[in-house]
Amino acid sequence: MDLSWNASTSNDVGYNVYRDPNGVNWEKINYSLVASTYYNDSTVSDGGTYHYSATAVSVSVEKSKKTPALKVSIP
Repeated sequence: MDLSWNASTSNDVGYNVYRDPNGVNWEKINYSLVASTYYNDSTVSDGGTYHYSATAVSVSVEKSKKTPALKVSIP
């Protein structure tokens, strides 16, 4: 599942990507900060439904609020 989002207007940020089947109990799915506004989630299952969100994280480790959730169904 290829994901992309709008870049932060702040400089020197990376991103964390979160996933949850219900959009309630979010789990961070990247191991280190994502430098770009693109992420490939290769762990999805056929027939699964997932909600995704992302946060921008500054170099000084300040986090933004999560983006609005995006619901994705895998055929």
